[in-house]
Amino acid sequence: MHHNHTIKIHLLLAGFLLALAAAVLWFAPGAQAAKADRDDPDYVKRLEIGASASAGAKASASTASAYSGTGRNPYTGRTYTQKTLASGMTIVDGVDVSKWNGNINWEKAKAAGIQFAIIRIGYSALSSGKHHKDPWYESNIREAKAAGVKVGVYYFSQARNVAEAKSEASYTLKLLGGTKLDFPVVFDSEDMRGSRLVCSSLSRAKYTSIVRAFCDRVQGAGYQAMVYSNLNGWTNYFYNKELTSRYGIWFARYNTHTGYSGHYDIWQYSEVGRVSGIPGYTDMNFYYCPADKTQQFGGTGEKKKAGGTAVGMSHVTARRSGKNIQVRWGTVSGASRYVITRSMQSDSGFRKVGETAKLSFLDRSAARGRRYYYRVYAKTGQGTSRMSNVDSASTAAKKKASVRVRELSYVRSGASKSAADIGWLPGGTTCRLLEIVRDNTGKDWYRIRVRFHGRTLKGYVSSLVAALK
Repeated sequence: MHHNHTIKIHLLLAGFLLALAAAVLWFAPGAQAAKADRDDPDYVKRLEIGASASAGAKASASTASAYSGTGRNPYTGRTYTQKTLASGMTIVDGVDVSKWNGNINWEKAKAAGIQFAIIRIGYSALSSGKHHKDPWYESNIREAKAAGVKVGVYYFSQARNVAEAKSEASYTLKLLGGTKLDFPVVFDSEDMRGSRLVCSSLSRAKYTSIVRAFCDRVQGAGYQAMVYSNLNGWTNYFYNKELTSRYGIWFARYNTHTGYSGHYDIWQYSEVGRVSGIPGYTDMNFYYCPADKTQQFGGTGEKKKAGGTAVGMSHVTARRSGKNIQVRWGTVSGASRYVITRSMQSDSGFRKVGETAKLSFLDRSAARGRRYYYRVYAKTGQGTSRMSNVDSASTAAKKKASVRVRELSYVRSGASKSAADIGWLPGGTTCRLLEIVRDNTGKDWYRIRVRFHGRTLKGYVSSLVAALK
């Protein structure tokens, strides 16, 4: 009995040691975690998925020279289902790496079929948000390029507000120092357990503004920006349609299919790939290259014109056109397409509503009696232009549309409680509805006209004190 008990203890100890060894294998051979490394989000992320790495990948390091994205994947041994967005595209194999991948032989990786790499350039500490460079980023970029592997970079963010996001972007640009890239500069922000970011409980609007602050600064410096997130992030963390209309999208889901209906440019499909020349396991990605090959591997990240500034967008105007809204703009040099975005608020929430090669767009999907805000940007052979100005217009309200004031209410000169009072109305007053306007807090205001005490009042009443009839 005692003998059997001893055997069980030895077996449990052996199992623990094997599990520990498997987790260590996730990192590159010889990589040791210093105290500061425990504040590195990539280190923590890899620890959290170490167990799945030890059990998940069964493929040996690949020496494949080409892979179409269908059939048995040589890097993981699994078969992947590509979404319809891959139709007509060339599926290109790539990896993303950091210092934790160790000393990479990029020539072997290239011979194994790897055509692009997103290389970590830096990160913000989990606890403090302090900026750090990845000590391997320069050699990885240099050696990957020398081997013929296309490169982009990513920054692992912990930004909790717009100011911190801009600081991270500036730090990233300083590290790049004008380095020419083939792929985007990626904003990577993840809900790492116990981090300062996840403890901040950001709203979707706040999170979206943080992402945009980083990406807009990057694009203003002449690089194409991209946003990285998983299914949970794209579904719950920020307004993904607003980001999709402006930046590249890198979607992460470790499965044989994405299960995501939205658009993405890169799919990170596994964290346990095996590639010849890369020690241990590595993240694997599919990039969907446009069929016309006019921008091989996206062409993103390259300077858009001399001086590193993005091409400007011409002035945009929006006007009512019958029951619809007509948006117009001028020609942008080198533009092949124009993307139209729309929101019910003037400074946020913009979503793509159309794309055209023409210089105008008729918005037929606008609801009756609402004011909408529009911005447009151009697609060129070198990326995208800067975003245009914002202009707005409203559709005509239905002829008998009206609003009933529920209580004694002030009529204001603008759609804001800080706007001047231009009159008052008693509870029960019915007014003609002219349009509905949404302020930047997300609250609706009714622009009304009413005859009261011998004079005509035209102004705004809040939806908090009035309701549609």
